[in-house]
Amino acid sequence: MTATINSGGPGSAGSVQVFSTSDLAGIESNAAPLTQWSGSVTYQENDSLTNMGGVDGTGTGSLAATFNLTFRSDVHPTVPQIDTTPAPQNLSFMNVEGNVSTAMVTAVQGNFTSSEGTPPPATAALSLSQTATLAPKALPLSQGTFIVGAFANQPPPCNDGLPGPENDATTVFCPAFGYFPPFVGVCTQDPTDSGLCGADATFSPSGSFGAPSLFDPGIVSFTMDPSSYAITVNGPDTTFTRNFGGDTWPADASVTGMIDSPLYIPTTTTPAVRTRPGFRAR
Repeated sequence: MTATINSGGPGSAGSVQVFSTSDLAGIESNAAPLTQWSGSVTYQENDSLTNMGGVDGTGTGSLAATFNLTFRSDVHPTVPQIDTTPAPQNLSFMNVEGNVSTAMVTAVQGNFTSSEGTPPPATAALSLSQTATLAPKALPLSQGTFIVGAFANQPPPCNDGLPGPENDATTVFCPAFGYFPPFVGVCTQDPTDSGLCGADATFSPSGSFGAPSLFDPGIVSFTMDPSSYAITVNGPDTTFTRNFGGDTWPADASVTGMIDSPLYIPTTTTPAVRTRPGFRAR
């Protein structure tokens, strides 16, 4: 017996119970808690600028993005077979709730000084031109979207991203995590070198942890505390190559966050039961 519930808002989480149709009146499922989390995660990137517009030089840059996430998962222990002890379930979710989850690039800054030029060496600056809210989307991403959701074949200790009880069910979920904003960055070039920013006076930086459709610098892990059900979010400070206007430079990025105790924490387990044969006096 299956039922469809709201994807977000009232009725989308909490105690879920399925009732039969009128021809089977009185038949109902056990109640199961569908837990809901809400919290913020921060992406931080640091760049070492070595070339702009085909000109060598030195500089530094940084980028920050904030992800306000709401997601649901059934993590209450279940009884997979009659007369067996409750088994844990994977922490997993297909994607965050689209009607309330958002992301945005909150900061872009940097300075670059060329080592060429007569005289003097030219300079350029990177800055945030506007903030734009991003909406969640499944892969592949397009401009103005992001993803935080299930992605298969993650290495241990990540679980397999599938819902339900598994033989190797764990509280560590490693989703695809990536973003692709619209043009929110601007490169301001020195008047003495009008080509320093190349063709990228405006740009839309993208980033990814564990998502195959974007450049992949690492893996983000959501680790749930089995007692409080709070989730720690961590992505390693990973080195990769940032592309800009045909040039590349080394960068590193990390993801951090703490999503506190959720709504509708599992408190009890409704065990499976079996009707045993009875006896009737003759």
